[in-house]
Amino acid sequence: MIRLTTRLTFQPARFHHIGITAQHSLTELQRLVSLRDLRADLVRLDGEIAALRVAVAAAGSGDGEAGGSGSTAPPAAEGTATPTASQSQSRPLSQSQTPSQSQTQTYDNIEDIPRLERLVKAREMTKANLEKRVGSLMGAP
Repeated sequence: MIRLTTRLTFQPARFHHIGITAQHSLTELQRLVSLRDLRADLVRLDGEIAALRVAVAAAGSGDGEAGGSGSTAPPAAEGTATPTASQSQSRPLSQSQTPSQSQTQTYDNIEDIPRLERLVKAREMTKANLEKRVGSLMGAP
């Protein structure tokens, strides 16, 4: 009889531990998946924004070419303070280094999900504004 009661008291503690361990593991997995998805969204949006900036520069110059004028700012400036002309000239991107490749390292350092969500929202707003600008420039004679 003592053995039966001893067994019953250990089983709930063991199952409780298993349940807590599983819950912590799933919570951490969800956090990691959210971080991965948000970082992927940021890299994708940075690429789209860079392409739109090239289109705005090409449409704004009137020659239709996206020449190497270097007038586009790096995507890292979005969501933060806009760099001045001297700052953007001091850190140009090489031809082999795309904006999404240079940003990936800084996004890997961000572990705060709300901050990544704010950055994604800011990038989406920037993309929408650039799309409007490209549409208005392309529609103009």
